[in-house]
Amino acid sequence: MGLRIFYLRPDGSHVILSSEAIPGAVMVRQGRILPANPILRFVFNKLRKWFGDKGRVAEWTRHWRCWWDVHIIDGPVLGPFLHRHEAGAAELGWILDREIKRDRSRANVVCSKCGHSCKGEWAGSDTAPVCDECSEGCP
Repeated sequence: MGLRIFYLRPDGSHVILSSEAIPGAVMVRQGRILPANPILRFVFNKLRKWFGDKGRVAEWTRHWRCWWDVHIIDGPVLGPFLHRHEAGAAELGWILDREIKRDRSRANVVCSKCGHSCKGEWAGSDTAPVCDECSEGCP
C-alpha cells in the first residue's frame, strides 16, 4: 500500500493525498515523477504512453536506477532524487504544504489578543493568531 495523507480543512471538507488510486474517489493528478535524464525521460514517456501506468512495463520503469525529478503541475520541478520513493515523498510534502498555505489564506482568524475576527493569515505560523492591527501594536 502506498502513502496516504488525510488533511481536514478548516471548513470541514477534506483532501486525501495518495500515491495510489483510491476506488470511488475523484483523482486529480498533481504532478509527475520522471527521470531527470532527458533521454530516459523520453523513453519513460513513450513506454507509459504505449503500455499505460499499470502492468509489468510500468512496474519495471518505477524501478529504474536513475535520478528522478518531480514535475508539479502549475508548479516547480523538485529534485533530482536518487530514489523514486524519495521523489514521491517530496511531491506529497509539497502538495500538502500548498494546501495548508491555501487554507490559511482563506481561513477566518480570531486574534488571540483582541478577539477581532478577520480573514487571512496570521503573523507567525507557530504562534497563536494575531491580527494585522495587533501585530503592529494592540489597540
